[in-house]
Amino acid sequence: SETAGNGWKNNNGWDSSTDYCNSFHGIECDGAGRVTAIDLSNNNLKGTIPTSVFKLKFLRELILSGNPVGFSFEGIREAENLINMHLDKTNLDSVNGIGDSVNIQNLNLANNNLHGTIPLDLYLMSSLKKLDLGYNHFSGRLNNMIGAMTSLESLHLYHNQFTGRIPAAIGDLVNLRELNLAENNFDGTIPAQLNDLTNLQFLSIQREG
Repeated sequence: SETAGNGWKNNNGWDSSTDYCNSFHGIECDGAGRVTAIDLSNNNLKGTIPTSVFKLKFLRELILSGNPVGFSFEGIREAENLINMHLDKTNLDSVNGIGDSVNIQNLNLANNNLHGTIPLDLYLMSSLKKLDLGYNHFSGRLNNMIGAMTSLESLHLYHNQFTGRIPAAIGDLVNLRELNLAENNFDGTIPAQLNDLTNLQFLSIQREG
């Protein structure tokens, strides 16, 4: 198979059944037999995840954490009900096309090989409530566009290589409860606008080293 199914830690049902709702490991369905969740985390998947996964119109959750797989966001616009997507520890090295997603609220891309500045596509994902980009290789300055991500409740950018000042625009994220900017190379003073984050319960901004 495209993801080396014979080597999965758990491939129950995948090679012996067609009843994916009741027999396939990691698959959840609704009462009408439509796939709503795929959780194959830490299951020794390899190869490339087929983009046809986004044709599952009722898919709400896609969790592939801890598998060294290839992944493309091509066609993600079709997955209009997709809310939670966890691709942490997958060796992901590009987020090209992710901005075409419609309703994603929880996006975990931590512990990957993402580098360069944060793509503008990510800043435009207005439905995001939780974003984790920790333990990547992002660099450069944070764009002031971050202030438009007003649905964010949790923002984790720890352990990257960001530089420059922490943008005052973060103070516009009034719904933030968690903000983790630690282990980067920000300079300058902490913007006073962070005082506007009255819902903040967790804040970490210590520098690298």
